[in-house]
Amino acid sequence: MSITVQQQVQTTTSYDNFGVSVEGLLATTDVTYTIERIDNFDGNLATGVFRVQIGETYSTERFRFMFKYSGQGNPMEQAESALQAWFDKQAESEVSNSASA
Repeated sequence: MSITVQQQVQTTTSYDNFGVSVEGLLATTDVTYTIERIDNFDGNLATGVFRVQIGETYSTERFRFMFKYSGQGNPMEQAESALQAWFDKQAESEVSNSASA
């Protein structure tokens, strides 16, 4: 179970031999969110914990997303659906904002 969305991310170039990282340009790339588990579930609200992947690389940090559980069905599936709906709403908002500019 996972969802993939295109997102703008800040690129960074690392020069490990010198301990230097340089911020680069914004890039649009596919980011995949895979549900791992549910935390802080009180029967109504829950937090989905997602593993994040860009290309072949996984983030060492987890993405947490709080959502309202319907009371029926699999909360992990609902976490993914809620996250997808949130991304869809963000995309609609960006389109609306750019159309009015």
